[in-house]
Amino acid sequence: MRGHVVEFNYAAGVVIFHDPRYFVYQGDAQVLPIELHQNLLVVLAALTMPDGEPLPVRLLIDTGRAGRPGLNGPFVREHRLVQRFAKLGQMALAQGINGLTPAFRIEASALTFGNLKLDRPELDLSQATDGLSASEQYDGHIGASLLSRFRVFIDFPGHRMILEKRSPTRHATTD
Repeated sequence: MRGHVVEFNYAAGVVIFHDPRYFVYQGDAQVLPIELHQNLLVVLAALTMPDGEPLPVRLLIDTGRAGRPGLNGPFVREHRLVQRFAKLGQMALAQGINGLTPAFRIEASALTFGNLKLDRPELDLSQATDGLSASEQYDGHIGASLLSRFRVFIDFPGHRMILEKRSPTRHATTD
């Protein structure tokens, strides 16, 4: 995948590999820089706290993960997120690659990627102390439940992710 621009079109149920030499994005989308370390693909975002403060977060991009976006246990504890969100959902078990993890479900004010603002997203605040949901390599993760709102292009050679709101027209060319 690292040698390609990979398009995830969740609505059509397809993944398309584009040759980066010929890929030209032509559309209206949010283009975000990504970090690639070993097999970890991370994007920067901001979580709007209940008091309006934006809290920077480094989110692992997991295109195959079906669950809600979530924040890892160490990040949740460091920023006292359980205490800062007055309206905590019930403790739930979040399903991830390392099995079931205890988490509080919250509704944040917003999650922002560059200029793209997602209002009132549901997030899991992990209580994990081990496994991937307790990693300190990144602050949390996003997966298909959030990414499926968009056509997603991950340009590995260009170190960028393109989030395009879904539409029936095609905006990427490989001419």
